[in-house]
Amino acid sequence: MKRRLLLVAVFLLAGTIVNVAVAWGWALFGPGLTYGPYRQTRVALVDRVCEEQSINCVWLKGRPDRFRGLGYDSSLFYRSDINERLSYWRVGLPVLSVEGIHYEIMSRGQRNDTYTYALPLPFVRRSGMLDILPFGPVWPGFAVNTIFYAAILWLPFVVRRWMRVRRGLCPKCAYPMGESAVCTECGRAIPHRAVA
Repeated sequence: MKRRLLLVAVFLLAGTIVNVAVAWGWALFGPGLTYGPYRQTRVALVDRVCEEQSINCVWLKGRPDRFRGLGYDSSLFYRSDINERLSYWRVGLPVLSVEGIHYEIMSRGQRNDTYTYALPLPFVRRSGMLDILPFGPVWPGFAVNTIFYAAILWLPFVVRRWMRVRRGLCPKCAYPMGESAVCTECGRAIPHRAVA
C-alpha cells in the first residue's frame, strides 16, 4: 500500500513538473496571440495587486486590451497619462493553469517594476506583451492539468504490464510464468492465477 501511495505521489509530482513546463513552453513558443474583445471580469490576483500597490484599480481606469489564443489568456491595462501598465497572464494546456502579473509605472524618469507570481523575461517580446513567465497556480485548472499529465506519464507502464501478461510473462520481471501461482523468478504472486 505504501509503495502504491509513493508511486502516485511520484507521478503527481512528475505531472506537476510537466504541467508547468508545458505552460511555460506554450507561453514562450506558442502560436502567438490574437486580439479579442475585452470582458469585464474580475480576477482576485489583479485586485490584490491593485490594493497592495495603492493604485486606482485598473479594472475601472485606463484602457484594457485582451489577447487570446490556444492556451493563452492575457489582459493588458494601461494609462498613458501616468505611464502605468499592468499585464495579467494565464497560460496552460489543455486548460489554463498558471497566472502571473507584471505591474510597471514610470515616475520621474524611473521605472518601477513589480512581479507577482512571475519571473521577468526582459529578452523576450511578443506583440509587446510577453515579458513575464507566470507560475501562480490557477485552480482547478492546475489540478486538472497535473492529473492529465500524470496519467499520460503512467500510461506506458500500464501498456507494458498488459503486454507482458498477454504474452504469458510475469508483469514485474517479464520472466515466463508457466503454470505456477507465483513467478518462479521474482516470487511475485500472479493475480487471477490458481495452481492447477
